[in-house]
Amino acid sequence: MMILDQMRAEHQEQLRAIRDDFAGFRREIRSDMLALEERLNGRFARVDARLGELDTKIGDVKSDLMKWSFVFWCGAVAAVAALAGVLRP
Repeated sequence: MMILDQMRAEHQEQLRAIRDDFAGFRREIRSDMLALEERLNGRFARVDARLGELDTKIGDVKSDLMKWSFVFWCGAVAAVAALAGVLRP
């Protein structure tokens, strides 16, 4: 029995050391993941800000296109009306 108890004690020591190593590894990975999460959150905040600026620019371009489209169609209607008036006998 003494040999078995001694072997069990040795293996328990080894298992305890392995568990301690894994616990340290888990703590290290958690801290690395938290640091990575903070970096990503900062980058996403910058991306969100740039997307907001892009939305504003797209809105400006759309309004300009609507304005020039209106001017074009008014001119086209006026030209058709003028041609219709000229071509009437």
